[in-house]
Amino acid sequence: MCTVFAESEVTSLIAKGANRKEIARGLHLSVVKRAAGMINRVSSTGPIVFSGGVAKNPCIRELISQTLNREIFVHENPQMIGALGAALILEEETHVNSAK
Repeated sequence: MCTVFAESEVTSLIAKGANRKEIARGLHLSVVKRAAGMINRVSSTGPIVFSGGVAKNPCIRELISQTLNREIFVHENPQMIGALGAALILEEETHVNSAK
């Protein structure tokens, strides 16, 4: 979904007095449906490890789990996992290259 269109739609709904919680849930569902399509293209079974800052959003986690009917695993600090993985790869490559 185009973010400009989404912002315009949200502004319009708020002006009409729509329930803000329902608006937020609709935005969440839009993001989840798009992500679910991408997830299903790479893996259609098994649990999902969810990382990044959005993984801290309990609504998104639940909607992904429900939409895909799969278990979601989230680390206690999901926003740090990518950086940790990169650091571990660098450390491993440094040791391999220094051993040559």
